[in-house]
Amino acid sequence: MDTKHLNDIIELCKRGEKQGREELFQLYSPKMLAICYRYVGSQDAEDVMIDGFIRVYENINSYTPNNFSAWIARIMTNTCLAFLKKETKFNLLNTDYYNAQEQDMEIDNPIRFTKQDLLNAITSLPNSYRTIFNLSVVDGYTHDEICEILHIEKQTVKTALYRAKLRLKDYLLQLEQNKR
Repeated sequence: MDTKHLNDIIELCKRGEKQGREELFQLYSPKMLAICYRYVGSQDAEDVMIDGFIRVYENINSYTPNNFSAWIARIMTNTCLAFLKKETKFNLLNTDYYNAQEQDMEIDNPIRFTKQDLLNAITSLPNSYRTIFNLSVVDGYTHDEICEILHIEKQTVKTALYRAKLRLKDYLLQLEQNKR
C-alpha cells in the first residue's frame, strides 16, 4: 500500500468516518490478529484485537506521521499485555531461578519447521513465558524494558525466557519426532 492511501485512511479515521475505520481494519486486522494470537492465544485473540482497534480509533489523533505499522503494533501489544494482567493470566510459574548458562538452546536447522509450526510452538507456552518470549525475541525489547513493562525483576525475566526457550526446543524436537 502506498503512503498516500494510508494517510488518506488515517485522515478519515481522524474525522471519525466509518469508511476510514473499516478500511483500516481490513488493512491491518490480519497482522494485528497475529500479534494478539502470539500473546493471548486463540481463545481470546479476536476479542483483544477488537479492543486494540478501539484504542487505535480513540488515539488516532495522537498519531503523527512516521511509522504507522509500528504505532498500531505497539498499541496492539499493549492491549494484549493489559488483557493478560487484567485477567490475572500473567503468573510466573514456579519462581525459583535458573542460574545455568544457556546451553545449546539452538535448533540445528529451524528452516525445517513451517511458520505455523513455530506459531503453534509459541502459543503452546504458558501465558507468562509466551509474553516474555514475545517481548524479548519477537518484539526486541531488552530485559530492562520488559521489567519495566511487566513490573517484575530482571532475574524473573531471564528465568522465564530461559524456560520458554527450553519448552520451545522440546516442543519442536517432539514435533520433529512425530513427523518421522
